[in-house]
Amino acid sequence: GDAGYEAQIKEFSGGRVDVAVDSVGAPGTMAECFKRMKPLGHVAVSGYKGGNQALSIHQAFGGEHTVHFPAGATRDRMLATLELVRKGLIRVAPLVTHKLAGSDFAEACRLLGSKDAEYLGIALAW
Repeated sequence: GDAGYEAQIKEFSGGRVDVAVDSVGAPGTMAECFKRMKPLGHVAVSGYKGGNQALSIHQAFGGEHTVHFPAGATRDRMLATLELVRKGLIRVAPLVTHKLAGSDFAEACRLLGSKDAEYLGIALAW
């Protein structure tokens, strides 16, 4: 539910974040990112489902936010990101709320498709 999601965000970030990544690309997720931004924050839009997306410039101006639209991964970008993770500058582990075996893939899909499920990140051990 939404209350559990809000609690996870508050626990992880204190309630507001400097950087948010919209990796879903569904209508409304960008608005959710702006809703949780600290002033002068950055939103990176890395997910895209196609079709028209709406960007509220009022939200971006109100918080003096910067919006980034990376357009694909390159080998050098991926290696640089992995290096930041290795150095601990990008912390991935706190984002994983569920760890499932590869044989539990159906359960992971159920969680992802459920509006009632409380998760932040799901990792599958293949």
